[in-house]
Amino acid sequence: MGHYGYFDESGNFGFSFGKPNVSTHFVVGGLIFAEGALPNIESISESIADKYFNGSEIKSSNVGSDDERRINILKDALLGDFHVYTMVFDKRRFRGSGLRRKQSFVKFLNRQAYENVALSFNNIKLVADEHGSKEFMRSFRDYIGRHFSRQDIFGQTEFGFESSKSNRVLQLADFLVGTIARCYDLSNLSTRRNDLMSLLFRSNQLLPIFEWPIRKIPYSGTEETFPAGNYDDSIMSLSIKKAEKFIADNKSKSGDFIAEQVAAVNVFLHHIRYGDRNRFLRTNKILQYFAVNPTLK
Repeated sequence: MGHYGYFDESGNFGFSFGKPNVSTHFVVGGLIFAEGALPNIESISESIADKYFNGSEIKSSNVGSDDERRINILKDALLGDFHVYTMVFDKRRFRGSGLRRKQSFVKFLNRQAYENVALSFNNIKLVADEHGSKEFMRSFRDYIGRHFSRQDIFGQTEFGFESSKSNRVLQLADFLVGTIARCYDLSNLSTRRNDLMSLLFRSNQLLPIFEWPIRKIPYSGTEETFPAGNYDDSIMSLSIKKAEKFIADNKSKSGDFIAEQVAAVNVFLHHIRYGDRNRFLRTNKILQYFAVNPTLK
């Protein structure tokens, strides 16, 4: 069975962070789900539109800073049979002039997005909104077409555009990406960001977030607090560095269970950064994440 990825973007190019509407982060992501789950997600999306938007378009920008409403919508959305996939790029930490040129910026994001999404699924159709600027999504579609589009017996990667005005699932992707952006982007930061991220994490539907550059400390507010001494913090810091090095050294390798090892370490890091670092992580929790990625089966 194939997979669908309904994706959107949040943020813009630009590094004059003191100016209005210049985002500190660029966020790409949305919903990933098995083909058979589409009717369930369409039904939930339609229900959200009727309940919270008077039947009109579901848009994160229409919720704005009303995060009590946003949390209620998110709770209803997470009843759907999908996983949330996100890539978060902190533009403030782009060093040197290379990535601050628009062409290099877009090319870098294209490559990261492809390696993290399209190469992880044997058969996936990515769908994005055809309206608005959506410059990154259009360049990403072209990038796949030029370099990596697979149409052979082993599977295929497709990228298409549809109108979000008539597609509730794309509208839901807009809402989810906009919600995660409010947890990062200083130009649009939510005072309830820890509640939003905790709700996503505890749903078990949030896949390990790809961050670039990599976060060095846990996302504040989402973990249960336990007393920790200097030794605990030092061990955690060293463990994170070792885990990151293992992923960097092995993510492109093939061999016996290498991909599974890299995926498992990514899950561990995900829980350290966003979850309860002192809570035991059960094997079935790891296997839930593996089940989403058919290349690990």
